[in-house]
Amino acid sequence: MTSEPLSNSKFVSADFLPLVGVLADHSNDPLTLGMFFFTATINSWKLVFNDVYKKIVTDSLQWLQDTKRARIHGFIVMPNHIHLLWSPYPYYDVAKIENMLLSFTAHAFKKQLALNDPGMLNEYVSTQHDRKYHFWERRSRTIEVMSRAIVLQKLDYMHLNPISGRWCLVSLPEQYNFSSARFYLLNEKSFPFLSITLIIFK
Repeated sequence: MTSEPLSNSKFVSADFLPLVGVLADHSNDPLTLGMFFFTATINSWKLVFNDVYKKIVTDSLQWLQDTKRARIHGFIVMPNHIHLLWSPYPYYDVAKIENMLLSFTAHAFKKQLALNDPGMLNEYVSTQHDRKYHFWERRSRTIEVMSRAIVLQKLDYMHLNPISGRWCLVSLPEQYNFSSARFYLLNEKSFPFLSITLIIFK
C-alpha cells in the first residue's frame, strides 16, 4: 500500500483504514459508475442557512437516499451554499436529482420563512415569470468526478470550507456540524444517508 495520496489529504482518519487503503491503492483508477460534485448557491449569496435551514437540506438528502434516487458520499451546508459529492441511482438522471433537491428545499424554505420571518421571505420575491420566489441561483455547477484522487480532493475541499480564511466558522473540520467531516474523520454516523459504497468498489 502506498501512502503518498494520503499525505495530501487532510480528511482521512486512521480509523478508516479499509476506505483509506482502497483509495490509496487505486487513487487514480477511473470510477466505473457516475459520481458528481455539485455546488448550489443561495440567490445573491445571501446568508440564509441557520441550523433550521441546514436541516431542511440534510433531511432532503436523507429522502433522496431513502427513495433510492441518489447515494450521498460527502456534503457540506455552508451559510449560503452547499457542496455535494453524490451519485444517482442508475435509473435517475443527475440533472433530475438536482432539480428535485433544489425544488424541494426551496418549497420548504418558503414555508419556514412564511411562518417565522415574512420580512426575509420578501427578499426572495422573484422577478421571473415562472416562480413567485427565487431561493437558489439558477447556475448551479456540476462536475463529473472521474478518479479516486479527485474524490479525495473534493472531500478535502468541502471539509476545509468552514475553517478557511473567508469563513473561520470553526477551528477543525469535525467541529462543523453540517458536513460529512465527522463521518470520515471520526467514523461518526450522524447522517445515515452517507455512503462510501461507490468510492470503495469499482
